[in-house]
Amino acid sequence: MKIKILNDMDYDYEESDEEYGEWSSETTNNITGAVKVKENEYFDLEVNDNFLNKEVYLLYILYSSGDSYGNSTGNIEYLDVFENYDKALEVKKIIEDDYKEKPTYTFEPGGMDLFYTKENGNVAKIPTCVYKGYFEDLEAVVIQKITIKDKTKKGELN
Repeated sequence: MKIKILNDMDYDYEESDEEYGEWSSETTNNITGAVKVKENEYFDLEVNDNFLNKEVYLLYILYSSGDSYGNSTGNIEYLDVFENYDKALEVKKIIEDDYKEKPTYTFEPGGMDLFYTKENGNVAKIPTCVYKGYFEDLEAVVIQKITIKDKTKKGELN
């Protein structure tokens, strides 16, 4: 099942009037849930069909990025949805422990690869490139309880 995360973001952006001037942006995320979308619609994650109309745990990463002139904070990368809180906590710990040990980008073979085992037994890769880099930093790994609703059924979402 494909889902779209409902995120009521607030975005602030400032930039200097100078050519190549400084800039900054800050995003505040307010996740209120998720909806199942139709097959041809934009989606954030693909999750287990059994999660529909259940409380589950969304795991996501908040990170900063930028360039020589400025930075953006509050960027978000959705990772996965879990039925079991302890499993989400286990993946959160994998990310945090790895970042403490290796916080920057490396070109060594396998140096950026980080994996976890999903609840269904499949292995998934964690996109470390979004928060490990020259200008990138991990801000937080967040577990949030959400409910996934079905927007494909008429009258389901109001």
